[in-house]
Amino acid sequence: MALTVANVKTQVQALMDTQGTAAVNSAEWLTLIDFADDYVWRMLVGVNPDFWLTETRVTWPSDVDNIDLSSVSYLNTKPYKIVALDLLQSNAAVSTTNLPMRCGPMRWDERALYLVRDDGIYRSSITPLTAVDRPPYRFALKDSADLYIAPIPIAGTVFQVGYIPPRATLTSTSDTILGGKADAYGQAVVAYAAWTLNNRKGGSNPQIGALWSQWETQLAATGADRQVAGPKRVKWVRW
Repeated sequence: MALTVANVKTQVQALMDTQGTAAVNSAEWLTLIDFADDYVWRMLVGVNPDFWLTETRVTWPSDVDNIDLSSVSYLNTKPYKIVALDLLQSNAAVSTTNLPMRCGPMRWDERALYLVRDDGIYRSSITPLTAVDRPPYRFALKDSADLYIAPIPIAGTVFQVGYIPPRATLTSTSDTILGGKADAYGQAVVAYAAWTLNNRKGGSNPQIGALWSQWETQLAATGADRQVAGPKRVKWVRW
């Protein structure tokens, strides 16, 4: 069950045995818990973004090397993070004849390497794609919203964008923390809020410091539990 701001406040007060919490007004509580929510959310996104992963499809316009993902035509928001960009042969459902193919990342200043061949000729896209073709596309994200793809896709090319939407700021006591996701980590927000408040009061309760330390270790280890399919490092052994 997702915790609300009010739930977090009550639990922080219980952890601190109400010491030093009476002087914290409503606005300060909201700021404190929003800060803790943001901190834990960013930690989780860094190690396991699957909790908030969202997918949408983008149809590429004609003769442009970039689009503004934040426009209403696409995501209608600046993504916090692009997790993956896949090429599809059509806008139909994924199937054995319309499998997503991963596009590789590039730095924005590397675009020319993928736009132009060594002999200076424009590197055109592969069209049509077949089951054995690999996508020639590379992508870069500039200013969190401008998606650049090289070489320039032909008009109508369909991409599937896997991204993390921005975190919603907590504005009321009824708001749920961590966007209503990752319920198992709600207590980490409680622990970090209590740790922050305890530090403001001179760190008088060492048990709260120990509690947050345990959660910090657990959050960092979350990524190790995530199952990710991808290339494995190969070690050659001479017999």
